[in-house]
Amino acid sequence: MALRTGRVLRVSSLLTLLTAALMLLMLIWSKSLNTLPKRSTQEALVSGGVRWSVHAPNTRRAAVSTRPFLSTNGSVPTEYRRRQLSLAVQQLQRQVGQLRREGRSAAFTGRPVAAADARQLLLLSSWRSGSSFVGKLLASQPLAFYLFEPLKWLASGGSQMPPERRAQALRDALRCNFSSLSQPGALMFTVRSPVTDAVCARLPDGCRSRELLEQICALHPVRVLKTVRARVHYLEELVRSSPRLTLVLLVRDPRAVVHSRRHSAWCRRKCGSVPLLCQWMSESLRGAAQLERQLPGRVVTTRYEDLTLDVSGGARRLFNSLQIPLTTRAVQFLMEHTGQPQQVAGELLGTQPRHLPLQAISQSRLQKERRNQYSTFRNSSAAAQDWRRTMAYQRVTAVQTECTEALRLIGYRVFSSQSELRNLGVTLETAA
Repeated sequence: MALRTGRVLRVSSLLTLLTAALMLLMLIWSKSLNTLPKRSTQEALVSGGVRWSVHAPNTRRAAVSTRPFLSTNGSVPTEYRRRQLSLAVQQLQRQVGQLRREGRSAAFTGRPVAAADARQLLLLSSWRSGSSFVGKLLASQPLAFYLFEPLKWLASGGSQMPPERRAQALRDALRCNFSSLSQPGALMFTVRSPVTDAVCARLPDGCRSRELLEQICALHPVRVLKTVRARVHYLEELVRSSPRLTLVLLVRDPRAVVHSRRHSAWCRRKCGSVPLLCQWMSESLRGAAQLERQLPGRVVTTRYEDLTLDVSGGARRLFNSLQIPLTTRAVQFLMEHTGQPQQVAGELLGTQPRHLPLQAISQSRLQKERRNQYSTFRNSSAAAQDWRRTMAYQRVTAVQTECTEALRLIGYRVFSSQSELRNLGVTLETAA
């Protein structure tokens, strides 16, 4: 009995010693993280005499833990940040290489791009008008940094803020100043750019760092921002004062918008108001037309139906208007998200479909995505016309009565009977 007791005591003592040693090692490791060398922001972008530039990671993949990589003041240690910046540069250089293989030039110098020199696309639309789809399409061009709904993170989604404050917040975001995105989760929600996937996969905490993402953003020659929380006249001064900014106004048939919103549980009150929708659309179309006359080439208006009923022609017209090349990557996005046959890709790129490096998307994933009302994967032509098959004619006439001017400005017909509405052979557009 005494022998057994002695063994138990020895084992217990050994476990106590091992535990103490482990705690000591953890303490030493923790202190070493806080003693990483600190450098200036300028030094962080320079290594061995070479300036590093970057592209943006998808912050939604960032892990929850914040202790291992954040210093005591909440920032990412400079040395660690520099390594992530160099990784991002490699990702951007791969995109440049793909562009050159397609016979296209790429203005990527490996240095931060001044706000005045960066190409900026500001996509303005309303809820359930296809803006998520078009925003992703515009952001699918190489070397683009995508900002998704930054105004969502202002007080009351920006709705209670003066127009000039909202415009300033958008200006700041396009200039890679993310000071308005200080709320928890704001950066993870807003930054949605492809290269950030590669960076954030190796950076469990750093994608929460505003400083790091601002540096990554600043190295992108193209910046795309999408918002449904503004009006054209709010943005007029922003467009006038930013020579490299193009305002893209996206509108959709108001009858289709109303039909889509009625199936969204979150859409109530103002969002569900037909008069407010029609007023926004009429004001936006008139304001965009006036601004385009004053600033030719700086405002582009496009209809959602143009991109879904005629994918090839609509995409070509939009990209030509913006003076953006339709790259393999953009066409890949269109093929995946609109369900178009392979020959459409050949039409867009001017080559035989069998020569295109397009990746197939699994049917199971495609079906799952199309069941999600917020997904951008659609059978495009069917989705664009769905409201004509299922929306009650009485509801259609009510929207038409309220939106007479908006329908006239957008160039769509007013249906005079239920049979005309259901007959998909009758086009949406009015006769020229």
